[in-house]
Amino acid sequence: MPIGVVENALPDDADLLPWHFCLKFVRTNTWLVQSNEYRNGESQVVTPVTNSRKFWQLDLRQVMEHIEELRDFYLAHQGPVIPFYFYDVTETPNFTYDVTGDSAVGKHVVRFDGPWDLSTGVGVLRGSTTIRLVETA
Repeated sequence: MPIGVVENALPDDADLLPWHFCLKFVRTNTWLVQSNEYRNGESQVVTPVTNSRKFWQLDLRQVMEHIEELRDFYLAHQGPVIPFYFYDVTETPNFTYDVTGDSAVGKHVVRFDGPWDLSTGVGVLRGSTTIRLVETA
C-alpha cells in the first residue's frame, strides 16, 4: 500500500442499524462529474468514476422512545465517526433484513453524515429529526 493511504474502517458484523429504522430511509445516488464549458457554448462532461456514492435520508417524526433509541445508536457511534452496517431493504428480496449481518445482499458500510438535530413540541411526547447516512466503502 502506498504511503499516506488510509483504508476505510470496517465495523463489526453485529454492528447493524435496527430493522425498524432501515424501513424508513430514502436513497439518493450522486456521481462525480467533471465538466468543461467552452466559449462557443459547447460543453464536455466526463465522469471519472464507475459507481455512484449513495446517501440515505430519514425524516423521522415519532414518539420520543424511538427517537431516543436512534440517538443512543448515534452517540454509540460518536456521530459521524464510527461506521456501521445498514441494510437497504429495497435491494433485498422481499424487504428482508439479516439480524446476524451475514447476508451481503443490500448491506452497506455507512456512517452518519452530520450532527444530531432534534425538534420537540409542547409536552415533549413526540419529536422529529432528520438523519443522513453516507456510504463509506
